[in-house]
Amino acid sequence: MKIIAKDILEKLNSIQQGENDIRFLNMYQGLPISHIGKILSFDECEVRFRISKYQGLCLQLELSTILLHDQFPNKIKAIPQKIDLSAEEISLTGLEYFPTTIDSRQQIRVETNKPVKGILENGTKAEIKITEVSKTGIGLSIHRRDFNPKAFGKGKPVRMAFMLPVGSDADMHPLSIEGIVRNVRPMSNDFYFRLGVETFPRPSVEAHIEKYIMIRQEEISVEMARLCSLNISSLFVGQ
Repeated sequence: MKIIAKDILEKLNSIQQGENDIRFLNMYQGLPISHIGKILSFDECEVRFRISKYQGLCLQLELSTILLHDQFPNKIKAIPQKIDLSAEEISLTGLEYFPTTIDSRQQIRVETNKPVKGILENGTKAEIKITEVSKTGIGLSIHRRDFNPKAFGKGKPVRMAFMLPVGSDADMHPLSIEGIVRNVRPMSNDFYFRLGVETFPRPSVEAHIEKYIMIRQEEISVEMARLCSLNISSLFVGQ
């Protein structure tokens, strides 16, 4: 097991002797989940924390977490060695400084509960599936055969047309939004590219997107509560 750096151990000791609050940061379906944890004990290889069940669930799914505190010169990444949701305890190993922008987003970005079909256009058209939505950004997938870098490459202006479900069929109407492709990367299945698009929605479209995000936040919160209430062995790591 990897030994934790001396300066991190010194800061953990200082924090434990003081207010003993360290903030955890994870993502769940696009939402940042960030609760306070308290140090129970630590040695040169492992740190035990008391945490919330919600944070523990995220750690179970992501298999890592980010630790935040004013005494840390940078964020610390850690790996769960053991998670016990019923006792709300966790053991972390591999603590090391790890610069990341995970907490720098100013906008809530939610994952769609199922892909939203749409059309991407810039001189040519292609079918897309929208998988992430925020007020000023869209994450989407496009089949490799339909990806034209001259039309949809990084920095290209594009227009998207799609419909977001926000309740009854009466609330379903086509949305059109312009944007600029900010990043392009191949997906793990090799058949699709993942595009990140910065968007510039009109006020009416932005209101529709905000409504959708609120609905998804509520759905995700309910799902997390349901998962945390399950008392099954698959929610435990290291046992």
